[in-house]
Amino acid sequence: MATVLFNLAQFLFAMVVFFPMAWLFFKVPVGWSWINFLPVLALQILFTLGLCFFISAATVFYRDVRHFTEIFLMLFFWLTPIIYDVQSAPATLKKVLYMNPFSYFILGYQDALYRNTFSSLEQWLAITSLAIVSVAAGYTLFMVCKARFAEEA
Repeated sequence: MATVLFNLAQFLFAMVVFFPMAWLFFKVPVGWSWINFLPVLALQILFTLGLCFFISAATVFYRDVRHFTEIFLMLFFWLTPIIYDVQSAPATLKKVLYMNPFSYFILGYQDALYRNTFSSLEQWLAITSLAIVSVAAGYTLFMVCKARFAEEA
């Protein structure tokens, strides 16, 4: 949790610089949709915490999880529509992009900040479901395995 919150603080400091620069220097229009940024961020934090609970519990028992996590994060990075528009992707690639849970959060950010639109109800349900399932499953696994951490370390 400390790592997630530390990186969140770093991210928020970067946003303190980013938002004024985007508005003043790059003339990015500010709209009401920017309000969506905070709920998407909060749900992404919950999703990330759930993943961290899961991965940290698994790493205690299987040391190679750390290395596989690095590989999968790199794969997920390239399969997340950060620098390209998901609508311009071929239909076969769209299916792969939507299998990546990080895509839904990125699309939420893009809707709020780039497209100046509000995300659809389906997208909000997907983001909320991902966050709830991730934090519930990750925390449950962590608490179940917690008693055996000292034995494995």
